[in-house]
Amino acid sequence: MTLKIKYKHTDMKRIWLYTIYLGLVGLFACQQEDLPSVGETGFLSLENITVEVANTESISTRAVDNDLYVEISSQDVTPEVTLKYNPGDKIPSKIELEPGNYTLKAYNAAFNEQSIDKGAAIYYIDNKSFTIEAGKVNYLSVEVPMTNIGVRFALPEGFSNWFKTYSFNVSDDGNRSVSIDNGETAYFTIEQDISYTLSVTNNDDEQMTDSKAITKDQIAAGTIYVITYDYATKALRLLEP
Repeated sequence: MTLKIKYKHTDMKRIWLYTIYLGLVGLFACQQEDLPSVGETGFLSLENITVEVANTESISTRAVDNDLYVEISSQDVTPEVTLKYNPGDKIPSKIELEPGNYTLKAYNAAFNEQSIDKGAAIYYIDNKSFTIEAGKVNYLSVEVPMTNIGVRFALPEGFSNWFKTYSFNVSDDGNRSVSIDNGETAYFTIEQDISYTLSVTNNDDEQMTDSKAITKDQIAAGTIYVITYDYATKALRLLEP
């Protein structure tokens, strides 16, 4: 007895289609395996860096547009990574970095300058830690605090109607003395007592002087201390920050 096997045309068509399908699957599988592996590096995105003055409205800025230097250093990556962006530099929206632990340092020009005269607000932060993971983006926001203090003189309305001259002087324990006018601010470190003196001459040519101080244990970094003249007490008054 002879066993005969008959193939229908439709069956052969299915076999050929099945064979072609398997071939395509094999081809795609090989292409995927040949693709270079992704995710070996990660990214840092500096969404914003905020410089902040305590007790006053904070100012948000893009990374180095506000006189800020930004330094990024690796802690456990080989070879060591060090990036620095100066004021005015354009920071990439995504900074490609090897996976590992990093620190960020940010400061303004006044941090490195020994300013004289009225000084300037100093903004500084160090060792802001962050981690980069392979294939991921770390969105980092940083607040850079003001590390010194300011003393601002603010004359009350109508002051010139009663007094024809005045001088306002601010000094610290280190023998630094600064004269400032109405609306101006002088900046000092937080390690010393701050004293201030107002001398005035009224319209009757009478001279008066008043002095007060802010001790270092009262001083809070990042504060602008506003000093004014109080008509009621005829003395200097420190406005609440």
